Formats: sequence, structure tokens, C-alpha cells
Amino acid sequence: MTDKRNGYSLADDLMPIIKGDVALPNFEDMPLSQAVNYAAAWGNVHAARVQFPGAKPYDRPRAIIALETGQYGTDLHGSGIALIEGGYPHGAKAVRFAICKHKKVEHAGADHRRGWYPGHCEICGLNMTYDSGD
Repeated sequence: MTDKRNGYSLADDLMPIIKGDVALPNFEDMPLSQAVNYAAAWGNVHAARVQFPGAKPYDRPRAIIALETGQYGTDLHGSGIALIEGGYPHGAKAVRFAICKHKKVEHAGADHRRGWYPGHCEICGLNMTYDSGD
């Protein structure tokens, strides 16, 4: 996998998912109400045509995709949620997806008492550091 220390690219990594050119990676169902809450909170929302593994090329339901960003809302994590139209065989649906199933490696100097959590993903290299403050 390409080094993603600086985050994922909207054009190169996420647009093929949004356009339905590639299937939703590593997706799992989630409660619809929780997905709507995330979409409203994250704000990085795109109209999409999603593709599921094994689906026919013409079978791409409409959806709204909200992309997950880092702590300050700038770097993309390569993950998000999809709110899928009711035309899906079982009615409206929400799924969470991720290009990488991140596995965080904590860095030296972490101070959980102060809310400092430095680290990166050992699979893709994404900087997963966050500071929850004092």
C-alpha cells in the first residue's frame, strides 16, 4: 500500500469509490441514525453511485458519502460512511467503509493523562496522532 503519512487523496484514493468505479472497501452495516449524525457532523459530503463487491456494473445505487477527516478536519483518513437510497434491495441502508483497516502503533512520548496520543497506522502509515487537550 502507498505511504499515507500525509493522509489520503480525494482525487486519487476516494473519487473512484464516490464515482462507483471501485467497490466500497471493507464495509460493514451501521445504524442509519448514527450514519446521519456522522454525515451532519463531518460535513465532507458527496453525492455518489456506490458499488458493492460482486454487483453488476449497472447496479450502483445512489448514495451520499461523508468522508472522515483527522482531528482538525483537514487530512482524509480514507474512510467514511455511505447513506444508500431505499432502492437497495432491503430499503435505505447505511454502511461504514475504509480503504485501510487501521492498526495504530503508539509513539514514544504518549501522555494519556494530558490527552496526547501520538501514533501512526502500521499498515498504511497514516498519521493517527490526536490531542484531546488538557
